[in-house]
Amino acid sequence: MKSLYSTVAKRSAQCFSMFVLVMAMAFMSGCSDDGGTTTGGGGGSSIHNFTEGVVAPSQSQLSRNAMAANITLTITTEGGYKVDVDNQSMASITAGASASKGGTHKVSLALTANDSDKPRSCNVFIQVDGYKRIKLYEITQEAKNLSDVVEWMDGRLQDEYYWLDEYVEKRGTFDFSLEYDEFLSSALLSMTTNMDDGGVYEDGERYIFSYIEEEPIGGTRSIMSEDTEVNNYGIGLASTILTNQAETEGYFAIWNIYPDSPAAKAGLKRGDVITKIDDKVINPQNWENVKALWADLQYGSGTKKISYEAYDEAVGEIVEKECTLTSDFYENTPVAYSGVLPIEEEDNPNGRKVGYLSYLSFEQPFVGHLVEAVKELSEQGITDMILDLRSNPGGHAVMSVYLSAMMIDESYGGKLFATYIYNPKNKRMAQTEEKIILDKTYYDPATGAMKDLPHLNMQKVWILADNNSASCSESVIVGLQGLDIPVEIIGTTTRGKNCGMLVTEKTFGSYNYIFAPITFMHANAKGFSDYGEGINADVDIAEYYYDTSLSSNLRDHCRYFIFGIPTPLADWGNYHYDLALAEAVNRICKGKSILDKSYGQSESVFRPRLTTRSGAPAMRIDGRQIRNPRPTISQTGMYITEKAEVE
Repeated sequence: MKSLYSTVAKRSAQCFSMFVLVMAMAFMSGCSDDGGTTTGGGGGSSIHNFTEGVVAPSQSQLSRNAMAANITLTITTEGGYKVDVDNQSMASITAGASASKGGTHKVSLALTANDSDKPRSCNVFIQVDGYKRIKLYEITQEAKNLSDVVEWMDGRLQDEYYWLDEYVEKRGTFDFSLEYDEFLSSALLSMTTNMDDGGVYEDGERYIFSYIEEEPIGGTRSIMSEDTEVNNYGIGLASTILTNQAETEGYFAIWNIYPDSPAAKAGLKRGDVITKIDDKVINPQNWENVKALWADLQYGSGTKKISYEAYDEAVGEIVEKECTLTSDFYENTPVAYSGVLPIEEEDNPNGRKVGYLSYLSFEQPFVGHLVEAVKELSEQGITDMILDLRSNPGGHAVMSVYLSAMMIDESYGGKLFATYIYNPKNKRMAQTEEKIILDKTYYDPATGAMKDLPHLNMQKVWILADNNSASCSESVIVGLQGLDIPVEIIGTTTRGKNCGMLVTEKTFGSYNYIFAPITFMHANAKGFSDYGEGINADVDIAEYYYDTSLSSNLRDHCRYFIFGIPTPLADWGNYHYDLALAEAVNRICKGKSILDKSYGQSESVFRPRLTTRSGAPAMRIDGRQIRNPRPTISQTGMYITEKAEVE
């Protein structure tokens, strides 16, 4: 992720004496905050420019923000000394206040938080034995300029953030005057020990998983709500957009349509492509507008005219359609598809009964939907199981435990599934490790009762994943592996979120704030947690694009996986037009990979459509991914609601 560059310089013998002279003249007095940021030099030279028995600092004016902080001063004296400050309500000397002989010494000061609306200052004085008392430093501290929200966030980060050690060390350098969301990204992105809190986008920009959300009281459903209804159009979009060849028009591919939503009632389906919104084309050159339209289609409300393209089975080509959507309430269940795949006899010579479950997010209010889906699969006596976790970013931690338990047999109940590891200095947690045991029962929020989990008794689980599969999705993979259950991953490398959050909600004024800092690391039953760079797929379809022995048509479909999230070509469960699903089905039913160069394409269950867009130029993948501005839920997290007075 990082590159280290080094420069080797050769110096001639004639330059050596000048180098020694420059080093000898280096200043001998300086300071650093508790993060180690040096603002002056330190001693060790035999040439000193003393003033009243002490080397004058190169930077005597120090500035700090309003937060409490520690400062370390490095001084060089000719003899013993005493140091004092003239504003003890602001600063106190905690170490190195005096010495009996000369040399280089460190003096530690503790600054208290400035709770006033005015800046303040204090002077640091020194008196060396045999000399006059003089002022060595002037420290200015900014006025308190942080909102109640930022102050609340800062408290949680000091007490609970997994990398709180560096946060506390650097706290004196943070800009607390920023807005709450800007403060979070500015502070955490300035740190270096917390690289597992997020990652790096394809363009090199770093991002963090920790987040804070603001929602008006009485507005749309909070991400922490136990409600199961939302008010929008019912569309889930792929995060990779499409364009025409000239890149003058953009298109949104539909990833999911929620049952009984306005979009479902209008006839929209997964695999359809939105070409216009309210008769206006999507301009891919205006990326900010693209992101706004993308978010509004998924989370907005109102009435919109949608122009889209859909595959017409009757005529065997893609046709243009239109519909009008008016937002309404519906249940946004994360169970997108569940059932036994209707595999044609010629594709299934051994009569395998393959269960398929597409799961969009690990949301606890919908635990009943998930349990019922697995129960029906169990009752149908499936022989194999394909779990589709593509673009599933995570959710409630307990749901990953429930889902994993249901994949295997009941005998695993009560066994260690995972360990959550906390910073030893975490003030909320009484222990540094929390053992997560595989459940036999689950809590049903609809009835308030504990109920038995169904079990599929699988000896192996097939999982479809992509680079937006994260958190709980990865917990299921490594969790099953920790129990020695074979897992076959088909698709691409996952996102790489091996950590989780303790999510809290607090009210300030007329808004609720949902704050989710990373508070623990996730390890499976074998102690494995090293998947911050993602979990590699057993069948990484993107790699097959470079296999020139494959047909050009098949390689083109493999190429889409280079972008991590291929746009869907058909509805859930249609294995003929879904390369990842087709690969799993072919391996289960025929014991072969459709990507094997020795395998005839005519034997493959994957049958890509060779259609036209009514004579229009072909679409292409833009390559940029829209970064979801709203988490669907907390990622891997647990919830606590904090009480606060409404302002």
